[in-house]
Amino acid sequence: MSATCRDEAQELLALSEPLVDAVPRIGQALARWRADLLALLEGDTETLASERKLEALTAELRETWLRAAHSYSNPQWKSPPHALKRALPGGGSISYNYERALRPTSIEKRLAAFRPAPPGWDEAHLVFASGMAAISTLLQAHLRVARPLSGDPTILAALWGGYFETYILLDTLRGPGFGWFRPGTQAELAEATSQSTYDLLIAEPVTYDWDMAVLDLDSLGQAWSQRRSTRPGAVILDTTLSGDELPHTRLLDTFGESPPSLVAVVSSGSKLDQQGLELTNVGLLSLFTPAGATRTAAGLATYLEKLRSSLGTGLSLDELVALEAPFFLDRAGSTRFARAVFDSNEILARGIRRVGGLFSSIEHPTKGADAKPAWAVGPFVVFDLREEAPAHHRLLLAVVQEEARRRGLSLTLGSSFGFRGHRFEAIQPEPMGSKGLFKVALGARGGPSRDGIVELFDKLASYPDMQSLRRTFAPAMAVRAPTARR
Repeated sequence: MSATCRDEAQELLALSEPLVDAVPRIGQALARWRADLLALLEGDTETLASERKLEALTAELRETWLRAAHSYSNPQWKSPPHALKRALPGGGSISYNYERALRPTSIEKRLAAFRPAPPGWDEAHLVFASGMAAISTLLQAHLRVARPLSGDPTILAALWGGYFETYILLDTLRGPGFGWFRPGTQAELAEATSQSTYDLLIAEPVTYDWDMAVLDLDSLGQAWSQRRSTRPGAVILDTTLSGDELPHTRLLDTFGESPPSLVAVVSSGSKLDQQGLELTNVGLLSLFTPAGATRTAAGLATYLEKLRSSLGTGLSLDELVALEAPFFLDRAGSTRFARAVFDSNEILARGIRRVGGLFSSIEHPTKGADAKPAWAVGPFVVFDLREEAPAHHRLLLAVVQEEARRRGLSLTLGSSFGFRGHRFEAIQPEPMGSKGLFKVALGARGGPSRDGIVELFDKLASYPDMQSLRRTFAPAMAVRAPTARR
């Protein structure tokens, strides 16, 4: 995707066409929207005012599709009459007795085409209500299946990652039959791998933490080849932050002639796979097992389907019809969009000229060594405050919000990442400690706001400390602060 608002406007037009093909009646609803977008294209698109108009048109396209898609699900009961079939926006139909037991076959077929198994591997693909629902259901199923195979009632996992919710999940599962640890360095991970210290590895190609460390896949593969344990090993790769920049085929090839008994690739599909429109939450799970293995991907998928129905961790019909949007899980479109997001955040990370004043470090996977793997990408940048304190995070949030307003930048105080527009937030990642994480997540859109955000944070980085920042900005923010009512 090109880094201009004009190209994004043209891309939105292209996205709307297959939506109209899927649900023709929304053509009339989008007629005025299309006229407004064409009018925008006739003028100067690279202005802050045009960018705000583009934001509004993006939101309108999203809402129009969701309204049309939900018209397919609104008449359906959660437990409809048996054998009742309902049409789907994509042209297929679905039937189920309980909504929590519905099988989203149309979406799972797309996922299978999105991540096909290479020769020598069997495969199965499932979708869930969220990325965490997918990981949680998979872990529960894996622990139930793996214990008899290992000959030991205890399964030990290693986590190379930083997703805060994964920490909470692993701590919840910890007990007499399951334990986990987090290697501190890549060398410790390689040592634990070669010594067969763990039975299950949960890894993120880029860790969601203050360091945003990049997984050394070659080191992991070499260590795995030295593994001598008779206990079956398994690997879960969470690619939410890096998309498919680490191809699953590259991952599977890494293990050579001694592959794990299971390789699972899991991600939140609401981030980089929905063209920044965030239609709904969805978790994507692909299972790969060596061809001819006793424990097959299809067998595990059957058990997971049963568990998904029992736990209610699958898609609702509302979520399924939203994901019938033709651009969801389109490989070319998803790759192009994700790379635009990654490019924006690399531009921000490299655009900060000073470190050591307000910020002790600025972390992004592209910084550091020159030789980086393809998956050294990130959908946000972490700003590490030199003077760490909750009050300082609040001050910086207020300053950024006020400066974005004053400069007219499209920058939203909000969570998550992978949008078309830009966001920022400070989070307190319990249970990992009390240190806050200040995150700026630039979206796929180029143009004046992105340039202005880089300029803003470069200026903030020039302040030597929080006191000087407060002296400069507190008076102006105090003037705008509302008077308290009694």
